[in-house]
Amino acid sequence: MPKDKPKPRPRPKQWTSQHELVEDLKNIGWKPREGSKSASTDWKDLIKRMVGANVFRVFPGEPSKVFRPWAYGALFGRPHYWQKLLAVKTCTEYDTWLHGLTRDLRRHWKREMGYEISFGPSLKVVNLVMKGAINAPEIPKATYNRLVQFLHVPLDIYTIEAIRNCIDLDLEKQIGRIPSSATMGFVKTPKIYDGLQEAIRRLAKKAKVPPIAFDFVWDSAHPVKKNRKK
Repeated sequence: MPKDKPKPRPRPKQWTSQHELVEDLKNIGWKPREGSKSASTDWKDLIKRMVGANVFRVFPGEPSKVFRPWAYGALFGRPHYWQKLLAVKTCTEYDTWLHGLTRDLRRHWKREMGYEISFGPSLKVVNLVMKGAINAPEIPKATYNRLVQFLHVPLDIYTIEAIRNCIDLDLEKQIGRIPSSATMGFVKTPKIYDGLQEAIRRLAKKAKVPPIAFDFVWDSAHPVKKNRKK
């Protein structure tokens, strides 16, 4: 019997204008954290939940067995990235911290996996961890409300396409025109990555929400969000 043809990738939500996206960001109802009485974080479980098996399926080998121990060790082991994170006071400092952590991942990945992880995916997996880590009850309220403003959105093929109609002209010149069917290969340089994150930051600023709110409003708007496991 002939094999079934693979189903086409669902079309992602694409906002038609900056105004439309900003209004959706405003309506998400983002509020500062008021404090947390939750139990202490199971960090290994959090890392596993935030970067699920489906994220790793595009990589040869057993990347989860390399990434997850690295993530835990990098945050809480010898480099003391966690303590450095809590001391971050500005967006520029956070960007420096994030890229330092991601460079550490790329070195470790190449050493353990025998091949390089691409620039865009390396930042995606780290940003997914940070999206979950920021909510840890171990982070004081004031520190959370400061750091959440600096988080980067974990970029993937869906989020890249979602904002293709909402980018300022100066940033479009930096990024290039996003294809109607973009892939993660589109985010191949720091210049493109930084341009995309800046585009999201500008939109979030207009809506008076943190940039990471875009990831949540995207989840609520995307027609296949139930099938998108992170």
